Amino acid sequence: MYRPGTKKFYKLAAAEPAGSGYTVRLDGRAVRTPAGRNLTVPGKRLAEALAVEWNAQPETLDPAGMSMTALACTAIDRIGTERAAIESALLRHAETDLLCYRAENPHDLASRQYEVWQPLVDWAGETHGIALVVTNGILPVPQPQAALDAASNAIRALDDWDLTALSGIAAASGSLIVALALTAGRIDAAQAFEAAQLDEDYQNEKWGTVEEAKRRRDALRGDIQAAADFLALKRS
Repeated sequence: MYRPGTKKFYKLAAAEPAGSGYTVRLDGRAVRTPAGRNLTVPGKRLAEALAVEWNAQPETLDPAGMSMTALACTAIDRIGTERAAIESALLRHAETDLLCYRAENPHDLASRQYEVWQPLVDWAGETHGIALVVTNGILPVPQPQAALDAASNAIRALDDWDLTALSGIAAASGSLIVALALTAGRIDAAQAFEAAQLDEDYQNEKWGTVEEAKRRRDALRGDIQAAADFLALKRS
């Protein structure tokens, strides 16, 4: 990878086979991650998506337009070497999962939270044994150790590439359940965004949306969609 503002120095990016995977070459030269590792990914379609990002770069490189490349670099540079720390961080999302903290009032908000969130909480319990406690209010509630152990097992079962996407979705949404559901195909990116933004959407409907909130909303939607696209490309 290269620093923002670096002048574009290549004419063509192309996806090519590399060992058991695929890589991106710039005019025949291999792209490397920020840590200096080969940017090699497990699928041809993912490598082609990376090449599209590199080919779409303006005259000065702008990493903001390279979400797939950033996720691939994270999988290669961070997940493999920092996996235990990342798994621990993800488990903390289960301890304070957004979907477990509900409103009592107003009634229409509480009803919407139940309709959107409860099926996902139920799914996590039925599919993974992650039977989290749901409460009213915002005060932290301890989660059963059995549920946290089940969440840890679900996280550890993922390979580095899926874990990269899971981590990004959980960070964007504030919910391990939403992240697991999207990773498993239980919901799509739009549904994950709806669940993550439910409270804020409700407030926006009542009071309107300010520009700053709109920018945050667009960024969150982009992060979730990028992770979903990354998963789909890696698995295809």
